[in-house]
Amino acid sequence: ICTQAYQTAYDCHWIPKGFGGATCGCLDDPAPVFNCKGWYGAMMTGSWLVYPRNHYSVVDEATFDSGILMEQKKNETRATCLNAFQQAWDCTEIPPELGGAKYPCLEDFCQTWFGQCILGGPPNSVVPPHRGSVL
Repeated sequence: ICTQAYQTAYDCHWIPKGFGGATCGCLDDPAPVFNCKGWYGAMMTGSWLVYPRNHYSVVDEATFDSGILMEQKKNETRATCLNAFQQAWDCTEIPPELGGAKYPCLEDFCQTWFGQCILGGPPNSVVPPHRGSVL
C-alpha cells in the first residue's frame, strides 16, 4: 500500500491545485539531487537516485492531456489525492521491513510539508495527525 500511496501522491503534483491536485509544492524544487522527486524515490525505494514518473494513477493520461472532464472530476480527484497523502504520511510510522516508507521523515520540514499537503495550510505550519489509514 505504501509504495502505491507515494506514487499516487507524486502523481497528484502533476494535477493543478484548482482541479483537485496537490496543495503542496514539489515539481518546482530546484535542487539537483536531494529534491522532491528524489525524496519520493527515497520513500518508495530507499534511494534518492531513483526518480518516480507520472503514472497517471489519479487521472488517466488521455483525460489529463485533453483537460476534458478535469473540472467535473475535481472533487473526486481531491479526495483521491488527500487519501494518498494521508496514507503516505501514515506510512512514515511503519518500519520499512513491514512495508512502510523506505526513508525516514524525521525533520520538521518533512512533517509540516505533509501538513500542507493534507490540511492545505501554509508551508511549515502544522504537523497532521496520523490516522492509521494503511493498517
